Amino acid sequence: MSNTVLAGIVLYNPDIERLKMNLKAVSGQVSEILLVNNGSENTEQIQKLIQEKNNIYLLDNKKNIGIAAALNEIGDYALQKNIDMFLTLDQDSVICENMVSVLSRILEDEKVGVSCPYIDRKHNFTSENKVYEVETAITSGSLVKTSVWKLIGGFWEYLFIDEVDHEFCYQVRQKGYKIMQTREVSVDHIIGVPFTKTILGHTFHPTNHSPFRRYYIARNDLIMAHLYPKEKSPFPHRKILLFRIAVSILFCESQKSQKLKAIFKGIKDATKWNYKNKNIKERRGIPDND
Repeated sequence: MSNTVLAGIVLYNPDIERLKMNLKAVSGQVSEILLVNNGSENTEQIQKLIQEKNNIYLLDNKKNIGIAAALNEIGDYALQKNIDMFLTLDQDSVICENMVSVLSRILEDEKVGVSCPYIDRKHNFTSENKVYEVETAITSGSLVKTSVWKLIGGFWEYLFIDEVDHEFCYQVRQKGYKIMQTREVSVDHIIGVPFTKTILGHTFHPTNHSPFRRYYIARNDLIMAHLYPKEKSPFPHRKILLFRIAVSILFCESQKSQKLKAIFKGIKDATKWNYKNKNIKERRGIPDND
């Protein structure tokens, strides 16, 4: 167990049994765990789950302030407690044994700002002694140097939820730090409510994200393409991707009308934002309420 690692988990209406698995997996690997509750409806169940736990603390926001703001509360906590690095986890992610110690060892390199594990979405993980540099890392399972988080100025809260992790990684690399991924350890991570469906010979992989999420995915994808046009994106050809998402919703998902309207509104708002900030090439200096 490391005395210099904080685990931070952002909560929003979590599945309690899955959260229990999450906490069990990480509790013996870090010195403290901070749960940031973004206005969950099952707060009493969360409180009951962690009662009498000496190293688990709950920060209870009365409303959903967004993933970026919640992650910054984790960073603030680490900074105030002089904790060297913090692990960010989604509420439904479960890390493997010894993951924190492996990631911590990678962060001993002063040139590395973030280390991350293999993301095991298909439950087919096989450990390999490989470490390599990557362009970006998702929030869940990333170990961040507190000093680097502070240098950057934290996660960009205007984005609220989607693209928050990728944008932060762009900033990490712009500040001269590396992001290193290892295949020695993994995190079990779920995206949305995925399934597959084949129509006319074409297989779709819809994630079933809510209209709320569809709005931010569309809006933030286009804003990121404007701010970071030369960056390698985890999702190349963003406009084509949005079209494919719309087709997938039309053929495979429920709430079709609400989700498509949310995407169109996201595109509209991103277009307005990009025009207003057409000369901005860095997100620094852009007010969060712009």
